[in-house]
Amino acid sequence: MVLQSKDAIIAKMSQAPTITLPHGKIRCHGDFHLNQVLWTDNDFVILDFEGEPARALSERRSKQSPLRDVAGMLRSFHYAAYTGLMAYAEDRPKDFESLAPWARFWTVWACTAFLESYQKTVKGIGFYPTMASDVEKLIDLFLWEKVLYELNYELNSRPDWVRIPLEGILSLLPASSPATPEGSPVVTAKS
Repeated sequence: MVLQSKDAIIAKMSQAPTITLPHGKIRCHGDFHLNQVLWTDNDFVILDFEGEPARALSERRSKQSPLRDVAGMLRSFHYAAYTGLMAYAEDRPKDFESLAPWARFWTVWACTAFLESYQKTVKGIGFYPTMASDVEKLIDLFLWEKVLYELNYELNSRPDWVRIPLEGILSLLPASSPATPEGSPVVTAKS
């Protein structure tokens, strides 16, 4: 299905979004996902601030938009849903398709709850865009960056998991794309 959407993907990658960037940037986690978060003593603890190991140290240390970390967490929710589904369906392969809509539902729910909470917390802070459309464009840009990185990683490291970033690519395609599955979790700043 992803190959059927090659033209839509190329068109999307060819468009540079017009964004009014906020004045501030911060040092970000750089590799923010669910495995970097612990729940302890009624609080969350975030681990491992070294950033994405594949990136140069100078890039990891540079200040940037924290929405890149937000996109990383959104992709992590997608991974959580689909790794659980894939593990369950390993012994019951015919159940995968009937349970996939529930994985998509949970992904949308978790992403929406995370985004709403994040936006309430950072609204009005200098590094956060003031226009919702700019937030949406930045998150979309960082989601594409992350999902393409994941695709490369899975193809080279865990080919059995390549389905997860492929589903992620499909979820980022416009609803009018022929390959976008019904109920696909297109999660944006407006969700």
